[in-house]
Amino acid sequence: MKRITTLLAALIITCLPLMPAGAADVVFGFEAPVYSVFIGKTLRLKVIALGIGSKPALRWKTSDETVATVKNGLVKGVSGGTATLTCTAARGGKTYTATCEVTVKIPVKAMKTAVKSVEIAPGHPTLSPPANRYIPTVSVEPEDATNKDIVWTSSAWNVAFVDRYGTVTGKSPGTATITGKAADGSGQTVSYKVTVPACYVTDSSLTVTEESGVTLGYCVGSDGGAGAVDIRVSGNSFTVTPLKDRDGLSMLRIMPLKAGSGNISFVVNKKTVRAVKVTVRKSAARDNSSYPKTDPGKAAAAPDSYTGKPAQIAGTVLTAQPLASGAFIDPGVFDVFHYATDAHAGQVTACTDGKERRYFMFEYAEALLLKPGEKLTVFGTIDHFEAYTDETGTACEIPCLVNVTVRSR
Repeated sequence: MKRITTLLAALIITCLPLMPAGAADVVFGFEAPVYSVFIGKTLRLKVIALGIGSKPALRWKTSDETVATVKNGLVKGVSGGTATLTCTAARGGKTYTATCEVTVKIPVKAMKTAVKSVEIAPGHPTLSPPANRYIPTVSVEPEDATNKDIVWTSSAWNVAFVDRYGTVTGKSPGTATITGKAADGSGQTVSYKVTVPACYVTDSSLTVTEESGVTLGYCVGSDGGAGAVDIRVSGNSFTVTPLKDRDGLSMLRIMPLKAGSGNISFVVNKKTVRAVKVTVRKSAARDNSSYPKTDPGKAAAAPDSYTGKPAQIAGTVLTAQPLASGAFIDPGVFDVFHYATDAHAGQVTACTDGKERRYFMFEYAEALLLKPGEKLTVFGTIDHFEAYTDETGTACEIPCLVNVTVRSR
């Protein structure tokens, strides 16, 4: 029995963080070297005392009563900080002392997110952040909380994955609740809803205020692919054409025709999964008021008055040829979907349909898709005038338009 008692005492001595004062066969110390407690909360401390008799009288002392108080082993947190607590016992003319540190923590009282819900794109091999990523902005109160760390979880990891830093990544269509719990043990939580749609679009609605138009990005999950989406347009206030992909998103360019509104619908498996309303303001409209009907002959007779001005010219395509190697052209818009690539860019020569032929040119991203004989209305800006020789061999100066929108007649 004596051997067992000796082994037990040795084991306790090994576990204690502080060596006790006094004789070698005495154990006197706290169960742990460091404790923590929230402000306004209490914590009961226990001292292990072996070899100094039963129930020795204990005296308690704190190094800073403004941080923590102690009475009969009951510690109360007063303010944020650290205090050293001392416990002493006297027996047989000897005094035994044990110390520990108590950290008083300022708990988290509340956490708030900037948004209650957010939509992000589904996962796709070519998609780049930030379309399929979301990093929440979380405010933690009070500002001087001891530990502001947050532990994040998702209610549906296959829909929205959240890492240890709170960054959410879209995986597959569905909804998930992202919850953050205060890591300090205060029990405070914050949550918001994440929606991953079957078809993601960068804007739920668009307002076109400039004649240069706007762009819209979209994508579907990797299981469907962008090719599974059918784009449908209603209304005649704007035109839409695909552009080159950007950061894994398929891009559309919306160019104004006249003031009004319409919708762009995204159809997957014959079902409309998203619809974007597009409103065209008068300031952006390419109509008779913003792009006045212009006679190419009158413009050529007074080039200084027409250069740099918007113009609307109706005519018939004569020829279309590629631009010079290395020439740059902004993508234009045609009523039929075509990809605006360098392979299609070119310069078109056309003539008016009146009794007397008037010639004009325009640079257009879809120029090589136009056929001789096509009747068009061209909206653009007269950039300069070029020398041209007509079918009869007569030399003349004709206006050349850039930044154009072409409408079939």
